Amino acid sequence: MEALGDRESWAAVVKEEEEEEEEEEEEGDSANNIGDAIASTDDEDALKRRISAHPLYGKLVEMHLDCLKVSVMGDVAGDLDHHETRYQQQPKDCNKYPQKMLHQSDLDHFMEAYCVALSKLREAMEEPQQKSMAFISSMHSQLQEMSAIPIAHSNAPAHPLPPPTSSSGK
Repeated sequence: MEALGDRESWAAVVKEEEEEEEEEEEEGDSANNIGDAIASTDDEDALKRRISAHPLYGKLVEMHLDCLKVSVMGDVAGDLDHHETRYQQQPKDCNKYPQKMLHQSDLDHFMEAYCVALSKLREAMEEPQQKSMAFISSMHSQLQEMSAIPIAHSNAPAHPLPPPTSSSGK
């Protein structure tokens, strides 16, 4: 029976050691997660700088604003014009960034593909609007034609009937 007790105590010690190791790994993982988060933030900032320094970035922003203009009407479109004007007035000095940042083939492909996608999106949004506007214009023209018809051509009599006279026997 002593051998069984020794095995149980040995198993308990091994289990306790495994639990301690797991706790240490979890603590290390959380420290690594914090470090990864900081590194991730730095990577995101570097990526944002690379994208904004790319020669196609200005075109991409303009195409994005064009898509937004197609999708909205009225005052919002005016606000977008204001933002586009403000963006166009900002200096676009690509020489302030190192040349190695401008020649990133993966980034080039991404920016080109994004510009193509935005162009296709704008076209896809414009087509139904153009059809709707053509329909509205056609209906407006037809309504104008119908309202311009002289009364003589309508179903009403050409000459109005005289008012009835009263025959009260005077």
